[in-house]
Amino acid sequence: MGKSMQELTEAWVNSPWALIAFCFDRRKSCTYHTFTMSSPLYVWYSLNELEALGRRQAQLNGKIEIGRLTRLCELLMSDKGSVSASFEFSQQGVDRTTVDLSYKGTLDLVCQRCLESVTEEISGRVLFVVLEDDSMVSSAPEDHEPIVLSGMRCQPAEIVEDELIISLPLVARHSQIDECGSLVKGPGVLTSEDEVGLADPSFRGH
Repeated sequence: MGKSMQELTEAWVNSPWALIAFCFDRRKSCTYHTFTMSSPLYVWYSLNELEALGRRQAQLNGKIEIGRLTRLCELLMSDKGSVSASFEFSQQGVDRTTVDLSYKGTLDLVCQRCLESVTEEISGRVLFVVLEDDSMVSSAPEDHEPIVLSGMRCQPAEIVEDELIISLPLVARHSQIDECGSLVKGPGVLTSEDEVGLADPSFRGH
């Protein structure tokens, strides 16, 4: 009977050839392309597998489809598009695995002025430290966010989803009022002066 993708991935990460599978070895000036598989960002990794990636200073790169991030989709106008992400693993000390995450994408949000679609470019970089459980959070470096393993596993795509949700603007809207199609075409169009009055209760027009 054939093995599942998860089983194959777990075996591959711990093998001597893991770097060839989907990683970039930052200790060398070359990228390997020998082995092709489903995006490594959707795979669930155990603590041992994450530590193995840290020892090898491996890098996982890929694209994540917005439609697969269900919690994020609840906050968007649509689920179209994807996000590019890169996870760089390293090891500090004997048993501390750290991760340098960079991500970038364009999200389709709801303009709170006209309730129509507005695109927002989202990008960021976050440093993480991998922790086995909540009791270790206090020992995390101050400049690193904790990754506490859920059920002794974590999924890179889920981490990216968390960061995207945190990065969403408090109030999404078009940068200019004339970009709000329905308001521009309809009666009683808001002007920039109207917006100042709405944003600042102390403002009164005369």
